Amino acid sequence: LKPACSKLKSYHIKTMFYHFLESSTKEALEVNGLEIIYKSLICFLVASLKKRHIPHFFIRSVNLMEKDPMTSKEISVCVAFFEKLERHEILNVFCSSSKSEMMIQQFRQNHFYLHILGTFLLIIVNAVFTCAGAAAYFIIFLMVVALLICFLYSSVIYIPVLVVLYLIYKLIECYKSRQRR
Repeated sequence: LKPACSKLKSYHIKTMFYHFLESSTKEALEVNGLEIIYKSLICFLVASLKKRHIPHFFIRSVNLMEKDPMTSKEISVCVAFFEKLERHEILNVFCSSSKSEMMIQQFRQNHFYLHILGTFLLIIVNAVFTCAGAAAYFIIFLMVVALLICFLYSSVIYIPVLVVLYLIYKLIECYKSRQRR
């Protein structure tokens, strides 16, 4: 926009966009496709430029084009720029990521039921994997408890056996030491 229309700022475009939305009916915006809305917006921008009138959105008596007036040549260059944009298909105007976003948005609008179905599918898959994760943690917990029980059980058996063996050893030592005396 800057090389073609140096005096036309993004603020002017945004203000004209808000005026366009305000002048359009909700039904027209919902029923018409993105291409038609885009071309209508461009026509609105061109008409505003030709009239040399872009009213401030909140203070309607203020004309934004009067602050930094454009010459007839500058207006004709801007009008030519927007008319050239109007001839392009909307998908050729935006960058590839914007195109992808628009295609996704149109798919969601045209196939709403698939969007809902996909959402439910993702919720179900998430729930299944959450349960699987919880089951895995539960199995790990059970294994730790089983190992702890095994350790305690073996301790209960081996400690008394070791104590008895130690006592027998001491008794034998004691008996040997008495025999020597």
